[in-house]
Amino acid sequence: MVDIASHQGPVPLPSVSGRQEISLKYLQQLAFLLCRRGLLVSVKGMNGGYSLTRNKEEITLLEILSSLEGDLGFSQDLPANENVFQRCLRVNFYEVADKRLRALLAGTTLSDLVDSVAPSSYEYDI
Repeated sequence: MVDIASHQGPVPLPSVSGRQEISLKYLQQLAFLLCRRGLLVSVKGMNGGYSLTRNKEEITLLEILSSLEGDLGFSQDLPANENVFQRCLRVNFYEVADKRLRALLAGTTLSDLVDSVAPSSYEYDI
């Protein structure tokens, strides 16, 4: 997503694969999920590839990671026979960690990541 957001127009996955040294097959699986969730759109044709469906300032890491991984929480469903130690750990650690992680991811946009990457780390091979 950072690579795609760093380029103008549709970005071919083979280009992303080469730049990021990630398997093309794996990227195709990720792109499929991100398209299904409405974060990417596939553009067909000679100058085709993948584009963001919204501005990079509007897409949060929470949206991206939730689209790929589902629920990101540490806490689990409340067990029927939760003991005092388990309750203490759940309430004082897992639920707090969940809230902080969600806040961090929801407050970080794709633009934040793109802006933090040095421009020289991307080659424009269009």
